[in-house]
Amino acid sequence: MLAVTTMSDVVAASDLSMGAVYRYFENKEDLFAGVIADLHESLFEAGRSPVSLQEDPTQHGS
Repeated sequence: MLAVTTMSDVVAASDLSMGAVYRYFENKEDLFAGVIADLHESLFEAGRSPVSLQEDPTQHGS
């Protein structure tokens, strides 16, 4: 899908101008890498939160 998607397609699907997209992303591969990095960060944070909220099992019943 990445091969057939153009930056014009990305701009048309967003609320951004072509200039705004190219200000932050050199090309569609750069944009894709940015999306993946953001997704990775979000998943990492989501995975950390529940663990940090759990009680320490070694302290249970002390």
